[in-house]
Amino acid sequence: MDRRYPTTTKSRSAAAPAGLLRRQQSSGSNSFFDEPNAQQQQQQPRGSPSRIYDPKKNQYTKQRAPAIKSSSPAVDRIDRIAGSLFNFLTASKFNILGLITLVMTIGNVYGRFQLGRDPEESETFVAMRRFRLGGNHAMQLPSDWDTWTLSDFKHEFLCHHHFNKETYSMYTWDQWNTLRKTFNEVVDPTFNFNTDPVPPTKGYSFQVTGNAPPFYADQTARGAPGLFASRRITKGELVFDGTHSDVTFPDAHAFRKFMFALPKKDIACDVTKFIWSQRLKEDGPMHIMAAFNIATYVNDAYEAEKEVNVLPREENSLKLYATTDIEKGDEILTHFEHYDADWDEVGLGH
Repeated sequence: MDRRYPTTTKSRSAAAPAGLLRRQQSSGSNSFFDEPNAQQQQQQPRGSPSRIYDPKKNQYTKQRAPAIKSSSPAVDRIDRIAGSLFNFLTASKFNILGLITLVMTIGNVYGRFQLGRDPEESETFVAMRRFRLGGNHAMQLPSDWDTWTLSDFKHEFLCHHHFNKETYSMYTWDQWNTLRKTFNEVVDPTFNFNTDPVPPTKGYSFQVTGNAPPFYADQTARGAPGLFASRRITKGELVFDGTHSDVTFPDAHAFRKFMFALPKKDIACDVTKFIWSQRLKEDGPMHIMAAFNIATYVNDAYEAEKEVNVLPREENSLKLYATTDIEKGDEILTHFEHYDADWDEVGLGH
């Protein structure tokens, strides 16, 4: 006989205490080990009070605590809305990023609706629909946009953060083309940039020969972009000739439209460095000028703490000549104060 298994055993029901058997019989269960019925499951929910088991999803989900029943229908309705919002935000398929996207989408649609209500503004500033933040976001013009000064643009667009970067990347062809395309769309559609075979990353057609000017763009030891001689330049030689490549803004109003139409703040900040004011005739009006090619990278000798090596022979000329021999690889420097610049006169001062 195998002593490991006794010949007499007690049944499970017999081994159970009498009190448990009575409770089992009163609950309607046939066996002590039967699964609890639906009524028992409802009385004993699985999980913590804030989490409840969902058998369909086979997972625990967050459950908002039941609210105290109110006698006011308005309070009950608000509570139901709050509960729905809570469940929406805590559902597994949604997250905070989705909520932010929803809010941005609503803001974008509303901005486009506001632009559409004013046909003149919508037509004039068609490029505004891609203004700011690097995206295609609709935006209304600031109420005082037509009074902004150059300092306002630098301040409102946080240009000091952009200019405080340790390094500066040279503009690509696409970036120069963005400036040119925006200028055609907003300021002057008749100015043809495509007639020049020299790309803006190389400068412009020099002396109507189709050749690039005698300089190239690179980063200086100071961390700023600059121009350097691509070959030896002799004293008296023509180094710059922006007669056909420099652009002119008719007034401050056109310049402000251009700035607000640019797709990114950083590009608008760069434009504050790319422009200057100058008279094209001795007794003519002061103009806002810009160069949308690497020629705009020429630096001021005073800021570089070096000697000037290029200057115009006439105050109103767009041509700069070498004032001394410039060796290959030397930085090309001028003196900005040589020009009769006046931001107040063009409407962008103070």
